[in-house]
Amino acid sequence: MSSSLWSVDQSLAPVNELTDEQQLRLTDVLDRWLMSLEVGTPLAQHKLLAEHPDLAEVLKKYFHSLTDLHEMAAGFGQAADHSQVNEERDDDTEKRIGDFELLGELGRGGMGVVYEARQISLDRRVAIKILPFASVLDSRQIARFKHEAQAAAQLHHAHIVPVFAIGVERGVHYYAMQLVNGQSLDRWIEEQNESRFAKRNRQLPREHFENVARLGRQAAEALHAAHEYGIVHRDIKPSNLMVEPTGSAVGGTGEPNKLWVTDFGLARVQREVSLTRTGDLVGTLRYMSPEQAQGSLVDHRTDVYSLGVTLYELAGLAPAYREDQSATLLRQIEAHDPTPLRQLRPEIPADLANIIHKAMSRQRDDRYATAADFAADLQRFLAGEPTAARAPSVVERASRWIARHGRAVAMAMSLLVLLVVGLTIGSALVLRETQRANQNLARSQESASEARDMLDRFGRQLSERLAQIAGAEEVRRDLLLSACNYYRRFIADSQNDPALQTQLAITYGRLASLLDEVGTAQEALAAHQEAVGFLQQLSAREATPESRQRLAVAQNNLALALRRSDKFPEAKDQLDQAIRTQHALHTASPNNATYAAELAKSYSNLGLVQQDAENTAAAATAFQSSVDAWSSLVTADSQYQPKLAAALSNLAGVLAPQEPTRAIRLYERAIQLQTASATAGTIESLRELALTHHNLAATLSRSQQLPAATAAYRQAIEIQTAIVARAPAQVSLKRELAISCNNLGLVLTRQKDVAAAASFAQAADLQTQLLASQPHDVSLLSNHGSTLSNWGVALSQRGDHAAAVEKLTAAVQFQERAHELAPDSERIETLLSKHRALLATTKQKMDLPGAAAVETTAAAHLTP
Repeated sequence: MSSSLWSVDQSLAPVNELTDEQQLRLTDVLDRWLMSLEVGTPLAQHKLLAEHPDLAEVLKKYFHSLTDLHEMAAGFGQAADHSQVNEERDDDTEKRIGDFELLGELGRGGMGVVYEARQISLDRRVAIKILPFASVLDSRQIARFKHEAQAAAQLHHAHIVPVFAIGVERGVHYYAMQLVNGQSLDRWIEEQNESRFAKRNRQLPREHFENVARLGRQAAEALHAAHEYGIVHRDIKPSNLMVEPTGSAVGGTGEPNKLWVTDFGLARVQREVSLTRTGDLVGTLRYMSPEQAQGSLVDHRTDVYSLGVTLYELAGLAPAYREDQSATLLRQIEAHDPTPLRQLRPEIPADLANIIHKAMSRQRDDRYATAADFAADLQRFLAGEPTAARAPSVVERASRWIARHGRAVAMAMSLLVLLVVGLTIGSALVLRETQRANQNLARSQESASEARDMLDRFGRQLSERLAQIAGAEEVRRDLLLSACNYYRRFIADSQNDPALQTQLAITYGRLASLLDEVGTAQEALAAHQEAVGFLQQLSAREATPESRQRLAVAQNNLALALRRSDKFPEAKDQLDQAIRTQHALHTASPNNATYAAELAKSYSNLGLVQQDAENTAAAATAFQSSVDAWSSLVTADSQYQPKLAAALSNLAGVLAPQEPTRAIRLYERAIQLQTASATAGTIESLRELALTHHNLAATLSRSQQLPAATAAYRQAIEIQTAIVARAPAQVSLKRELAISCNNLGLVLTRQKDVAAAASFAQAADLQTQLLASQPHDVSLLSNHGSTLSNWGVALSQRGDHAAAVEKLTAAVQFQERAHELAPDSERIETLLSKHRALLATTKQKMDLPGAAAVETTAAAHLTP
């Protein structure tokens, strides 16, 4: 196959004779016309030609070829309005490309549209992949598409889909390959899950796991063949593995099905080092190896890892990493092992689980050295022979863990050992006292409760200590998970003991609070619901004030969990119930400060729920009730001043858009209370004070009181700088300081103050420090892009357009990285479009119309 097949269609080449202004108009006209085709309301070509007579000849050429491409890539939809430009054509030619007649669409993906087609000269059915319509003017997409075809065409193996032909016609890039009559593994996994749920039978037969091993062996053999050619796939996942039935359905018995590896769109030829650079992030997030997630150089062991993750999902019918948020998912891949398969699926053969986990080792040297070794071990499992993979010993797990975490975490290990000893002693106390229950039941329950309270206090203190140590995040997580497991064991042992139902309900609440930090939202929500259920039963049997108060607190906690899951009506219902109970308790015992304080918290939480649900008036009413309740408490005891200040800030935040003057007074009163309470100088009290100064500044800014807003931001920054110096390991403190510096810069820019650039520089420096340890944090990447953009605007305002272009270009790059990690975020897409538009405007000021046109076109593509 000649490389000349990829030569550019000269009829579409840019016309060099056009002026910069004409090129700008040409780009704008084509962009608007392509977008109109996409949305199904094509602009009339004859009108566009009449509006731009000097571009008519060039536009006709583009209209002709791009219309052909749209008709194919749109799945043979209605043709665009081109009767004024093109001659009548045979309908058959509209569904042909080269030697191939397109018969129907098979599927779409990021790298192209796949059709079933007939190769006319040989009269055989094939699959043909065409570059997507939206990528027609994107040279990078074209280059990657060409690379996929060329990489696949080099490979000849029984389990790699062969490529028959590669070409480009009328500006349309395509390649033809063997048509596989089967389905992708991701679709099969969906069908299996649907059928299992329908049958309410989650137990998987051994035949299922044997088929997993057979399919995995075939895929590993195919990957080894690619690696022998020097090609690394880099995007192995269920949707890129096709299964063709040869005797039985996937998951059944009989002759094995045939697996095909396809889609080499991200493949890297190892000889061509320039195709992969440190910092590139390519592949599908859920199946990425840790080195891919870190943007490091990859080798063939990356494919071994991704195939291991795929087999994990195939064997367990659940993904190895369930998180959906890109940044969190990348952190999980980099720092955490998935749930052991035998814990997820106890019926899976141990040898197969060990093989898959070895392939998924986060350290490359711990994986199979080659894909051939991976395939050989899977064959040994199928043959009933001993496998090379084995479960790691305790010593191996510990050594790997310590190697990952360095000295700071090793120091924290000693604290964890103390906790383990404490848990052991505490468990022994609980067990001993429970065994003496027949002799002294009251004493048993009291001692058991004291033991758990001791462990709670010790665990909380240790958790807070670990939170201050840089690099100790995973140790802290392990500590909290250990506590969760302890509580789960107590729950399991106490489920049917009537004497322990009160302790059981309390334990559910403690477990739920821990799961808020280390579990999934669903796990935490379920635990909070269990706690409320137990306490409702207890309160129904013995409606004492204590049991009713416990139930109200549990309902409060459940409401917060429901709020985090965006279940606002359910959260409001729980809070309404809690408030009724607490109001009755407070009325019966008006001097009981605990009842009054819990009622004030419930009102505050109700305000937050109403605010999230955009019920502004109801939120203000709830926050006002909280302010009134805390005010009564402060009259008798000044220790409640910080709580009153927080309530005042919440109320101010709701009122600020409509009643800024009142909101400003509330913020100022909150600051007075917080300043008095911050005399002890704790980080948390100073942090709350800085936050209130920041919110006051934002309200002053919206009210056009810019000098006062500047002063308030400077107050916030002064406090935040001091606490960052005291706790440099707390990432959140640096984030908050960076936000305040950026916002101060915005206010200074509006006042045309030259100090704005210095404020943006401080914010950008803090964000750069944070990105060094969190390079894939989407929010951080996006915020850094916005700061650089704001900095660029400030520089442009001073007339330093060259420096402004530098900052705005960097802003676009960081926002693009955020967009790649979170492609569905409308906010990030809008910011990226704005950055590009600002860059275009600044380049126009530098008299660079051609460069400005590129940014204008890119910004228009991103505009929602």
